[in-house]
Amino acid sequence: MREQQYSSNNSDKAFLTPEEIRENVHISEDGDRVFMARVYNWMAGGLAISGLTSWKISNMMVDQTSFFYRSPGLFLLLLLVEIILVGILTAALQKLSPVAAAVLFCLFALLNGVTLAPLFTFYTKSSIFSAFFASAGMFFVTSLFGYITGINLGRLGAFCIMGLFGLIIATLINWFLNNSLMETILCYVGIVLFLGLTAWDTQQLRLLAKDCMMKGCDEKEMKKYAVAGALTLYLDFINIFLFFLRLTGKRE
Repeated sequence: MREQQYSSNNSDKAFLTPEEIRENVHISEDGDRVFMARVYNWMAGGLAISGLTSWKISNMMVDQTSFFYRSPGLFLLLLLVEIILVGILTAALQKLSPVAAAVLFCLFALLNGVTLAPLFTFYTKSSIFSAFFASAGMFFVTSLFGYITGINLGRLGAFCIMGLFGLIIATLINWFLNNSLMETILCYVGIVLFLGLTAWDTQQLRLLAKDCMMKGCDEKEMKKYAVAGALTLYLDFINIFLFFLRLTGKRE
């Protein structure tokens, strides 16, 4: 592919020289870094929006007479809207403009911040911050591994996705059993599964960046893919954080 593209621009050369090959590899690596930097920046921005929103809303949930306590259906509605937004961003990404994708992602982060606000009333603030930084450390290490490893993590990704379905079923069962030991085990399993998904998703995003550069994707497409990638890693991180908080958090 690269030889064909180069040949079309330089008809007098049939092959790339070693220097030109090294230059193309260097450009490809720079493109990977630029793309992943965009992904992480968008993800960090989404987490900031969610965190600030949760903090603000939690201050409004001061007692049982507050609007949010009297309107439990609101949270279910917001969860439904979040699912719809994720569906739009993933299923209709090609039809969205970069601005529309960014707006939908920010709106999702905002709504998710609202639904996460009760955590500040259930757990102590020190527990929340401890769980956040611990989750951030685990996420960073795992995502870095997914970015730099030369190992194909496809099997790991497939295993984690299958495990995720099992985790959902087991969680629903324990909803009725209310077994504390099973709850603890599920939290550990959830953390491991989403750490695995973090590594796999990171590798998939880097491969996506390489594929896009090979195909000559324009800047608008790359921006949209970066937003979608940020959403994927955002969801991985949030789930790691929630499972870790359930496992270690101290109640108010």
